Amino acid sequence: MIELAPVTAETWVAVARLELAPEQEGLVSPNVWSLAEAGFFPGHQPRVFLHGGEPVGFCMYTVDDEAPASGLFWLFRYMVAAEHQGKDYGRAALPLVLEEMRAAGARTIRTMHRPENSVAARLYASAGFRQVGVLDDGDLELELMG
Repeated sequence: MIELAPVTAETWVAVARLELAPEQEGLVSPNVWSLAEAGFFPGHQPRVFLHGGEPVGFCMYTVDDEAPASGLFWLFRYMVAAEHQGKDYGRAALPLVLEEMRAAGARTIRTMHRPENSVAARLYASAGFRQVGVLDDGDLELELMG
């Protein structure tokens, strides 16, 4: 069973140490970078995926700062640590993340992934995300309504 929890003073070091496999480097920014961003941008919401109390993954989301009243949120970090991949933790955590975002006011949720990241493409498609564009850095932009 996966739980979603805020990153705290007690969990941030373990979250910062979660890493992707070497061949996945560059697909998602390192968690320590994301945690630093969250310190400077109060709207960023870092979350840890816990399995049996152990950190196994991480995500971060925020409301769109250009149109906060629009209900547009961005899920812009999402990862499962290399040693925990293939156990469906990412698939189990995603509905929890989306539910929390909706409870915070999300009416539209956008995310992105590198074109070569077929695992992310399948995960997001299974949740109902549809590609709506390509971002300046080449990432595929996806959107989920409601």
